[in-house]
Amino acid sequence: MTTEEKIEKKEKVTKEMKGMAFAAAGIFLGVALISYNGEDLSFNSVSTAVETHNLGGRFG
Repeated sequence: MTTEEKIEKKEKVTKEMKGMAFAAAGIFLGVALISYNGEDLSFNSVSTAVETHNLGGRFG
């Protein structure tokens, strides 16, 4: 395997890993939006809710 082939393979793997990370983030955001509950805790407002109801947890 030449140096060029090694570089191309590394670039391909890097692109695939980035794609998987973006796909995972997209799935997480989709699940969080689908399971949205208006009574969940928020970062920018006060809520009386004790637990989070959406499937994304505290960050969803």
